[in-house]
Amino acid sequence: MDRSISLEAVKRPRRTQAERRAIAERELLAAALRLVAERGLGRLTLADIGEAAGYSRALPAVYFRDKAGLIRALWEHVSSRFQRKMRRAEKRERGLDAVLGFVEVYLTRSDEDPVVFRAAQVLLIEAFNAAPEIRESAAQHNRDSEHYLRKQIRIGIEQGEIHPDVDAAAQAILIIAAARGAISRWIIDPAVSLSALRREMLAALKRGLAA
Repeated sequence: MDRSISLEAVKRPRRTQAERRAIAERELLAAALRLVAERGLGRLTLADIGEAAGYSRALPAVYFRDKAGLIRALWEHVSSRFQRKMRRAEKRERGLDAVLGFVEVYLTRSDEDPVVFRAAQVLLIEAFNAAPEIRESAAQHNRDSEHYLRKQIRIGIEQGEIHPDVDAAAQAILIIAAARGAISRWIIDPAVSLSALRREMLAALKRGLAA
């Protein structure tokens, strides 16, 4: 008699309610990110997200309450991913190399999840118009980035790598503005080569900042 037990015969343990809830929330967020990347925030609806995730059209309201709650959850998700990327960039040498590393990270699309990258940029761009719910958080995100760049530019000046007459505060704002502008251009027309924009911006910064 064959006593082997097929895999199908082995019962998998049932997921707990907390596990089911976590899975559903993760899938709803993933569907929302796809829709944001495709169409922006203006035409985003909770019902569409539920349908895109394979759930009922009413379920997203159970998890996020309303569109504002959903947008806050999306922003928390993408901003935490960006912070993890930046922590990896911060392992580079301080000064000019750190400034270049910031730009490289900012303008590098994640091949692992390009949808999240695109959705994150859409959220940042629309934070001051279509998404007032995250306006202050996005503004703080900008301030933190500016503070980091100012610090690294000043370190670069002290180390003799960067021209001493560079205005660190103004330069930090300009770097972020240029990177954000390049991203916006790419979002409008994905045929634009983001890698080419990154390469040229890095070269321009080296020419403009290096002592």
